[in-house]
Amino acid sequence: MRPTDYVEIFAFIVEACGLVFLFLETRRAQKGEERERQKSAEELEELDKSRSDLKDTSDARHAFRKILADWLQKDGMGPDEAAIMARRVLGLNQSAPRLILPAWLDINYVAPRLLKHRALLLTAGTALLILAVMIHAILFGLETRKPEQPTPAPVRTHVTPISSGVIFDPGQALLKYSIAGRVVDLTPAACRMKKALAAAGTENVFVIGHHDRTHLKNAAREAFSSNEGLAQRRADEVGKYLTEDNPCGPGIQNAVVLIGGPRLTARRTGPQPNLGADRTVEVWAIAP
Repeated sequence: MRPTDYVEIFAFIVEACGLVFLFLETRRAQKGEERERQKSAEELEELDKSRSDLKDTSDARHAFRKILADWLQKDGMGPDEAAIMARRVLGLNQSAPRLILPAWLDINYVAPRLLKHRALLLTAGTALLILAVMIHAILFGLETRKPEQPTPAPVRTHVTPISSGVIFDPGQALLKYSIAGRVVDLTPAACRMKKALAAAGTENVFVIGHHDRTHLKNAAREAFSSNEGLAQRRADEVGKYLTEDNPCGPGIQNAVVLIGGPRLTARRTGPQPNLGADRTVEVWAIAP
């Protein structure tokens, strides 16, 4: 994968995290609003109940306030001081019931922390989404400004023949063989070709084996099956000599073995032509 692919994957992860944070914030806001509505409804219900209770008992409480104020005056307290004390004792100075401790904690402690946490989630989600957009914008700019790669020029090779070929006798495919009581050694001819390749500085060659138009005798037919098989064996023998290390020098890197048919195909009524050229193994050098 390219480095930009990893950056794009990271951007997708960042976007996903931002969306998750926003989703959590939305759900938390929904639940918080439900709790606030339920709490407000309960507070209204309690307030209505308290006001109803106060209304039902207001006449009796005021009557008892007068009795208590008169009793305090008889005990030596002044009229005004006795009236104030009676109202305080009966709670007539309070217009609404006092808030209990849990309600105070919810208003002054729990609610601010909840709002702060929600604000933090919303800020983090928004920042992640902005970061993802910036990453995508940078990647888009890099892709549009990427210079076009120049088209590589085609590699041209030259194929040239290497000196004269190795000429075999009819039905023969080895570099060393005996025929009609004489020993034939074709390694000097193959060595000349190998040295010519070294001088040309090439390590890749075509080795093409040929055969003539005459039919194989029984022994050659059993050994090579056909003229094409004979040509293949001749090319293999020369290619092996060129690629292996031997007294002629180190072997070349690669030899591609091919076969070719006879050049002289027309039959003549006069003297037979020299078919030696059709029993030749040619070597062509491949050079850049």
